[in-house]
Amino acid sequence: MADEECAGERYPGYEKLADYMTQEGSSFAIFRKFGQLSALTLLGLQEDLAGLTEKFNSSEKSSNRLLYSFSAMRVKHEEHEAQEEGVDHNKDCKYCLLLKIREKLKEYRVCSALLMFLLPCT
Repeated sequence: MADEECAGERYPGYEKLADYMTQEGSSFAIFRKFGQLSALTLLGLQEDLAGLTEKFNSSEKSSNRLLYSFSAMRVKHEEHEAQEEGVDHNKDCKYCLLLKIREKLKEYRVCSALLMFLLPCT
């Protein structure tokens, strides 16, 4: 089957089912949960966060001075960028690591909330 096919062509009956599910007053809906794929995704995000945390903590230990405030980290980040354009300082920049961690945490929280919703209640 071609990649361009829509679900209605690939799975006959989906259009009628979708119409039925969205009728006014209808509360009927059936969707696959993809629980195993969701769990694997969450485990992968955990591994990513663990790696970023390790990098963040090791960069603090190797630094001569500790930078506790976000503004101090941001200033140091901007100084690095101003020193040499075209050189990638992002790999060792604590502020850049924090930004990566922040984005990964957002993704992790969404995924974990969805997974908790998908898991069966015991």
